[in-house]
Amino acid sequence: MSNNENNNDFLKGMVIGSLVGGAVGALVALLYAPKPGVELRKDISEKSTELYGKASDYFSTASETVQHTAQTIINQGKEKAQAIVDSARKQADELMHRAQGLIVDAKDKASQVQSGVKEGVDAFKREIN
Repeated sequence: MSNNENNNDFLKGMVIGSLVGGAVGALVALLYAPKPGVELRKDISEKSTELYGKASDYFSTASETVQHTAQTIINQGKEKAQAIVDSARKQADELMHRAQGLIVDAKDKASQVQSGVKEGVDAFKREIN
């Protein structure tokens, strides 16, 4: 894991811990406060709505960060894959060029051998006649 990922995990843990700790602390404070039931329920409702909003914002931000990071990784993977494909294509082209050169050389040598054999046969025929 990289140092950046460790920092992100630490910060994520701190934020989640702060939200949970704040929620528990607020709930305990409201439950032990000397207030009538109606007022207490109203306070609990307001605090839970507030905490829900904070949690929703946090998870929305975290989701955007994850999506951005995933897209970055996907783009890097595509670039690396394209580089590999380009390299393989270049190597295949070089091999094909070399093979064509070898074929041309082989044809030239075969033609020379054939000419030599033909000359040898002609010379042999002249000797016989």
